Amino acid sequence: MGKVGKVSVDDIHCADATDPADMPLEVGLIEIAGDRYKGINIQPGWEGGDGAVYDAERDGAIVPAFQQTSAQLYWNWAMRPGWQKWRSKYRYGTITHIYTDTGKCDLVLDECLATDRPDGKSLNVNQVASLGDVPIEYMDCDSAVFSEDDEVIVELSHDANNNWVNPKVIGFKSEPKECHWEPFRTSICGKENPWQYRNLVGGVATVYSCPITPPIYSSVGAAYNELRWIVGDPIRESSVVIEAGADPSESSSPYISSLVDSLSPSEGLLKIKLTSSIGVVSSPDDNTYIRITGNDALFPDPTQTYIQFRFDSVLPDDPGNHTYNVSSGDGTEQIIDMTSYGAVISGDPGNPSQITGVTLGVYSRRNAGNEGVSIIDVEYIDFN
Repeated sequence: MGKVGKVSVDDIHCADATDPADMPLEVGLIEIAGDRYKGINIQPGWEGGDGAVYDAERDGAIVPAFQQTSAQLYWNWAMRPGWQKWRSKYRYGTITHIYTDTGKCDLVLDECLATDRPDGKSLNVNQVASLGDVPIEYMDCDSAVFSEDDEVIVELSHDANNNWVNPKVIGFKSEPKECHWEPFRTSICGKENPWQYRNLVGGVATVYSCPITPPIYSSVGAAYNELRWIVGDPIRESSVVIEAGADPSESSSPYISSLVDSLSPSEGLLKIKLTSSIGVVSSPDDNTYIRITGNDALFPDPTQTYIQFRFDSVLPDDPGNHTYNVSSGDGTEQIIDMTSYGAVISGDPGNPSQITGVTLGVYSRRNAGNEGVSIIDVEYIDFN
């Protein structure tokens, strides 16, 4: 595709997940410590790619050495390490902790050395080794898609004495993540949307709402039904798991639900990425599901207020209860057209179609001697 100096364009990632089709032809570049060999990224392009448009004041310009006088070249070369330490704007770092209540993070900075000094020595040009309580400004979801151990881009400002001030995370070093309506991470608290956990056993509901979260047990045998939040999962770092366990005498139906404020899908599409499974020995009633409730514009049929989609169910569709089997939860993104199941996208601005609630759950009916476990593991939910 081409090269910037000796850096292949193929190695340059945009700082965010803006659609390449929306990006301008001429973009601004982020150079770590002003050195293309330490890393180059394209400026975040959020809001239709406008953020990535080249800005001479922000992005600067590189003047080739052969276009400078001998005095200019020597001065710039000699002063460069000092400029890199005290005036450069960008560093790479790795997130060590995310504060879900504030959307801020702690991180350690990648080592950054000036290696092209006239005396041939290396010089550490980081002012500090780590930064704390750093805000994350990213597309329209900020911290929601970030996890511990993510490699990120840090933008720096400077005070009158050239000390770093007001650092912020503005994107990913590589492979930027997309924003989702709900990207599950580590807790039902601090999410994009307010979630509540309920567990129904024998007709009795136990309810947890933030800031109280469900207890986590080390054994399914000790807690027959639980909502587990996975941190550092070997397969996926960001997910929520709901389990229905092995009580030999009780049926159970744990779920989480969220009331939604003014969510109007434009196309009526539900996108969900999940893994689900039913217990090894389970009744035919066992299933995992997502239920979408809506207003009368989304469901104009007075007999319908919701759609429920089941995963890994052996039961037939139940149109009378607006319940349908869609597929197995195999860990890939599924796109479900809700308009095929009774939802209507209203063109009336005075009464737009709106989603009013989302529920994720597991139903597990247990018989004597049955020790199977049903599970739903959700990575994200989107609506279009």
